Amino acid sequence: MRVLVIEDHQRLAKLIVEGLAGFGIGADTFPNAEDGLAATKSISYDALVLDLGLPDRDGLDVIQELRAKSIRTPILILTARGGIDERVEGLDRGADDYLPKPFAMKELAARLRALLRRPGGPLGTTIDIANLRPCLFGPFPVSFPSAKSTISP
Repeated sequence: MRVLVIEDHQRLAKLIVEGLAGFGIGADTFPNAEDGLAATKSISYDALVLDLGLPDRDGLDVIQELRAKSIRTPILILTARGGIDERVEGLDRGADDYLPKPFAMKELAARLRALLRRPGGPLGTTIDIANLRPCLFGPFPVSFPSAKSTISP
């Protein structure tokens, strides 16, 4: 799993990247909307973690731009704006999940895994295979007790 983190606070961005790595999640980070959006044009990310208070643009505008371009990458807002009205607005404007700061790294990782388990997501992929023995799919063990198995962490 590879996620894009758009977070302007460099120390926090580094902690997020290191923390997610501990859960087997790779992450790239950019400090502003412009660089983060440019990265989405050349790299296919499984999910996006987005701060709303960016120096060059509001994160809600970033979400709307991505959704207007029919980009369906799951977006998790990670921000200090934690009021109910702010959460609702973020979700209504196209985010898939919302986690206010401060947060627990364990919860961020769990929320990302949950987003990616949704149908069509990389962790929600079902593979139909016949006559195969258990094997590894990346770091994840996969067993085939029947012809239909699901890959999960």
